Amino acid sequence: MYLFLVNSGEGVGVSVSAFLEDITVDAVEYCAYSQLRRHVFHKNKSFTAGEFEVLTHNGRTGIGYKIPMANGAMDDAM
Repeated sequence: MYLFLVNSGEGVGVSVSAFLEDITVDAVEYCAYSQLRRHVFHKNKSFTAGEFEVLTHNGRTGIGYKIPMANGAMDDAM
């Protein structure tokens, strides 16, 4: 199953920061996009959805973010 959503730059940034712990989105380009996936299971006439997994890599899709380092400083995610 595929789901395609179009939103504002703010929405695209939140779609990443909401599912990656402790990151800070610091840049969203005009035509940025994010990629997420989750598994959906069908069992006993019922559906169960797993957790979202962020597939977007820093800077590759127009979204820049930073991750915290052990000393508390922020660093560019790789």
